[in-house]
Amino acid sequence: MTYLMRGLTFDQYEVGMRFRTAGRTITETDVVNFAGISGDYNGIHTDEHYAKTSPYETRIAHGMLGAAIASGLANRLGIFERTVIALRFQSMQYKRPIHIGDTVEMELLVVEVKGNKRGSRGTVIFETRLVNQDDKLVILGRWDLLIKGSAALDDADRRLRPLDSASPRDGAERERRTDEESGVSIFIDPTTDSPEP
Repeated sequence: MTYLMRGLTFDQYEVGMRFRTAGRTITETDVVNFAGISGDYNGIHTDEHYAKTSPYETRIAHGMLGAAIASGLANRLGIFERTVIALRFQSMQYKRPIHIGDTVEMELLVVEVKGNKRGSRGTVIFETRLVNQDDKLVILGRWDLLIKGSAALDDADRRLRPLDSASPRDGAERERRTDEESGVSIFIDPTTDSPEP
């Protein structure tokens, strides 16, 4: 079975394209582990008795934990697979707290696409929005990603071509489906009713 690369090259992006991920619930374990990894044991995250005296009246997740989870959710989409070269700029505005038990989803909106003269790479600028289960904005941001162009794909990448450039077998029309668990779009070959090899 041939693996199909899902990553998009910069020249496949268009201003106005919008992506939304599946959800992820923030757990007690997430907060405890992030405190250990980051060394941020601020009482607002780790001391329930202290946190009860705060404006939130309970512990909240670290803002940077939310940012890290946003990055992970975006990468689960598969659109950056084998094509992103670098995150060149990132900004974040924390709009409301993330509580333990909240479920967050990530939205990405393409606001600008700039390529180099050779088409080997380009910058794609995204507005990013991490939203909670009530669709309320938690983190507003901007990501400037340097992404390979189709002209820069090496032979291995060409064999692992992006889904949009993969041709269906025997000229059959493909159906796009979204995997419920991962939120990733896949193409179905109607002649086999299974993902294309």
